[in-house]
Amino acid sequence: MKNGHMLIYSGVEESTRAKGGVGCILHRNLTKLVHRWEGWSERILEIELKDQKGPITTIISVYGPNEDEKAEKKDEFWEELNKVTENARGKLYIAGDFNSRVGKKDSKYKTVLGEHGEEIRNNNGNRLLDFCTYNGLIITNSFFKHRDIHKFTRVQRTRQEESIIDYILAEIDNRRNINDTRVSRRAEINSDHYLVVSKIKGKIGAKQGEGGRKQEIPVAETIKSYKLKEQRFAEEFTRLLEAEIERQSCGSVDSRVEGMWTTFKCLVLRIAKQVCGTCRTVKNKKQTAWWNEERKEQVRNKKRKWKKYLSTRTIADYMEYKQQRERVKRLVIDAKQRAWTDFGEKIEEESKGNQKLFFKMIKTLRKGKTRNTVSIRSREGEILTTDENIMNRWKEYFQELLEEAQEDSEEFPRAVGEQDEEENLITLNEMMEAIRKIKLGKAPGHDKITGDMLKNLGVKGRQMLLDIFNKAFNEETVPTDWDEGLVVPIFKKGDPHDCGNYRERRLRTIIETTLSEPQNGFRPGRSVQDHIFTIKQIIQKTAQKKSNACFAFIDLEKAFDKVPRKKQERSIQENKDDGVQGNIRPILTYGSESWTLGRKELGKIQTIDMKYLRRVKGITRRDHIRNEDVRKELQVQPITEFIVSKQLSWWGHLQRMSDGRQVKQIWEAKIQHKRGRGRPRQTWEDTVGKTLKKRGKSWTEKPGKRQKGVDKIRT
Repeated sequence: MKNGHMLIYSGVEESTRAKGGVGCILHRNLTKLVHRWEGWSERILEIELKDQKGPITTIISVYGPNEDEKAEKKDEFWEELNKVTENARGKLYIAGDFNSRVGKKDSKYKTVLGEHGEEIRNNNGNRLLDFCTYNGLIITNSFFKHRDIHKFTRVQRTRQEESIIDYILAEIDNRRNINDTRVSRRAEINSDHYLVVSKIKGKIGAKQGEGGRKQEIPVAETIKSYKLKEQRFAEEFTRLLEAEIERQSCGSVDSRVEGMWTTFKCLVLRIAKQVCGTCRTVKNKKQTAWWNEERKEQVRNKKRKWKKYLSTRTIADYMEYKQQRERVKRLVIDAKQRAWTDFGEKIEEESKGNQKLFFKMIKTLRKGKTRNTVSIRSREGEILTTDENIMNRWKEYFQELLEEAQEDSEEFPRAVGEQDEEENLITLNEMMEAIRKIKLGKAPGHDKITGDMLKNLGVKGRQMLLDIFNKAFNEETVPTDWDEGLVVPIFKKGDPHDCGNYRERRLRTIIETTLSEPQNGFRPGRSVQDHIFTIKQIIQKTAQKKSNACFAFIDLEKAFDKVPRKKQERSIQENKDDGVQGNIRPILTYGSESWTLGRKELGKIQTIDMKYLRRVKGITRRDHIRNEDVRKELQVQPITEFIVSKQLSWWGHLQRMSDGRQVKQIWEAKIQHKRGRGRPRQTWEDTVGKTLKKRGKSWTEKPGKRQKGVDKIRT
């Protein structure tokens, strides 16, 4: 063509009326990359582009049959397109007039179809969606929000019809490289179809690595601190660290908190690298246990024999290729079976010796491959795909999320008066107790210091860390590493492209985790009831002593999901009999473990409970059936006994709780204030004490194990 461009087309014979035909125009810069092309029919054209050392890119241009075409013609077209697609090599793009209307995203085709389509879906559209699902393709037109003039690809003004029937398809794994797909109205060829343009990141035929493969990108260097679990490595680490601290103490020492922390961190990391060594994690590296150079060479030999057969087309060369193919097949099968056998033996061995690694492998097998979100929406609703735009959007979102809290924060006036510095110092025993509670095997923060290192600091190392803590505590400043954190968005539910559907989690350093233990939800042996009981105990104790208490409540919308009220009500209606024990009573008595009830409150709860039970049974009070008979028929205990059993269970839980738990410390705390005049208010201890007295028990009597203790109290 003129200007050096190339036109490749496939159609019917000149003597035949033009009922079909497909073509592709290549820019003059791409003509040298044409490696192979083939016109499979008047409706399918395949073109391969390949640089000398770059990967292959395959472009398939299609023209689909009309909606009113015979089913046999449609089946023939889609079967042939399937064959061409399955044999295509490299990156794949399919574009053309499919004569298909696919509609919008739904639950069935959510992986291949976006939300920005039209309302109508026809038979050809269903065929196209099934084709994309089978071959792992996406319809790029539907993933980007545009105005109607940039969305509808065919417009018939005489009939006032608009439709989307021209598409550009790409592989799901290539989704992130598609920056945009939209209709362009600049090209005018006197047709009711408009040009569809897709912007793709990178260049066709660009080199990704040697042999067309992705480059192995080093991600991070990790210290093998797990070796410190062995005594010889731990002793060597402690000895070298103390010697280095002793040597540096003879010189000038930075007295600033930042300088002290930097010196400590550099010393610990340098000695840990020297003793334990490091390993580098690599991105895009294929991790296959059974793959090695021997099997790799056998596969290459199979390919060489196939190329030899293609050049000669003799039966002898084909049989030689066939034998090599069977040899490779058996080799791979045996290698996979041997790898799975070794893996099973390793799991069986680690299930007893290293349970952490065992459950990590089980979790990996159960979850499978995790799905990464490669794009998010901007504030205006547009899809962002580039790394820079995605990071800027997350930064903008987190700033908006935390802006209100920063504006509302105020500095409270500090108490003025003499303070004893000795009372403010953190003791060595306190620090050692905090370090003792650190779990081993946990991932380090951005400072790369692990719990294994902190547990083997030695005398001088522990003293150096203690000096840093006390310096930071008295000067009310912390090192930069403690003030910074890595924020990771964790997807909850809903649209994965919406930032609001993510819960932000800040990954802290190991040093920070020694400060407190406020998390009670989602932990074994703990629940939200710990917080409820703690708050109520503070209120009761301060009210008795005429003292003041201040509480700060934080909106944790990003940490907890909302309760689907309508679904819950529907579930109760469908399971009325099970709803008494399974839904109604847990809701009605939520938090009753820490209740302090009088006769009036108990009467109200009994009224609500019996009202529901009578409705479940289908009777009213006019039927003159006693409450005991209703509960007996429904096999439900009185709600007062239900509440008492929960309170006794909670009392047993408190008794078995360790003395270091915050909730137990507050329960046993005494406020040093004079009680006001008048009769004392009834407390939770009074309520539980009366119940224990009726059952012949006392506060000083300790329950046994959980189940046995609870059963003993309930009898």
